Amino acid sequence: MQGTQRAETGFCILEAILALGLVSLVVLFSSNFLITVMQANALSQNRTAALALAQEKIEDWKGRPAPAPGLESEINITNGSLATFFSRETSVVRSGSEAALHIAVRVTWPRREGAGDHQVALSSKLAE
Repeated sequence: MQGTQRAETGFCILEAILALGLVSLVVLFSSNFLITVMQANALSQNRTAALALAQEKIEDWKGRPAPAPGLESEINITNGSLATFFSRETSVVRSGSEAALHIAVRVTWPRREGAGDHQVALSSKLAE
């Protein structure tokens, strides 16, 4: 009795469809993750740039010979090659009985999603 042997030399259509579906799901979830990582990276870059702008302003005020208390606002500041525009608000207030100035800098930039702004704030005291 001779047995019939069937030579399988490829994939059937069902296997190909299942493999294609599995690859599609992996690509879909990977792209979602990649978009989230890219958004977090952009936020981190903007936050770093905003902190650098705030630190720069504090150092500028510390370098002045006799800074007078007051409020200073700047808009549409750029930092490096980022396409983000920042707004910077500086407040200098004389501290009560101390012979010191309190310098506070707040840097804001718009959210890409719309509602509200991102912001960072730094402050320092300057002895007179």
